[in-house]
Amino acid sequence: MKRKLSIIEQKVLSLIPRGMENRKTLQIISASIDLNARELQSVINSLIFRHHIPVVAIRKGGIYIPLSESERLEGLQGLKNQTSDQLKRIAIVESVDLDTWRNKVLGGAANE
Repeated sequence: MKRKLSIIEQKVLSLIPRGMENRKTLQIISASIDLNARELQSVINSLIFRHHIPVVAIRKGGIYIPLSESERLEGLQGLKNQTSDQLKRIAIVESVDLDTWRNKVLGGAANE
């Protein structure tokens, strides 16, 4: 079943450019609409998760809707790298022995 876009979702979608060459930063988009960066990101997440709109981003370069598979892949690369780093971090934190890590790192330093 189709989900209808809210008025704010429609407005934000109209401000997201098509094609990587036309990408815009969140700051530029938020200046065009009465939303701060966090609120704007929330609406963009809604467009992606609820409505399956393929919005991608280039770190420090802006957001856009890709027009080709290569634009999609380039726009997803930063997100994939970030996800990989987060998964590594989770694995490390889960594997650390909570009783012995401090002694291994600090050598017999007293607990604080």
